[in-house]
Amino acid sequence: MPVYRPGEAAEITRGRVERFLLAFKSERTPRCPDGRSDSTVNQAFRSLQQFFLWLIDEEEIDASPIERMEPPKIGETVAPLLELDQLAALVADCKGKDFQSRRDEALTFAS
Repeated sequence: MPVYRPGEAAEITRGRVERFLLAFKSERTPRCPDGRSDSTVNQAFRSLQQFFLWLIDEEEIDASPIERMEPPKIGETVAPLLELDQLAALVADCKGKDFQSRRDEALTFAS
């Protein structure tokens, strides 16, 4: 990843930011063996937006290279459903007359 020095920020183009975000998303790390999530890439984009606004305030650049760029879309994620045996174990854990058991039962069946 390139390092920019003061005065070089004006050389950052929209294309470079797009390539960075694509590389950032597909980069595999021990925590993200399949690449980064859509929400992580979206957050990186939002951080870059703020960084470019700061550069404008500091008069390092005249305009943001991503001014009209749309943020990356965040796909909908679906939580996996519990298997029947997992659900039975959850219900069994809620049995009891003590406060925690009643609280857990209320939270489990609240929705």
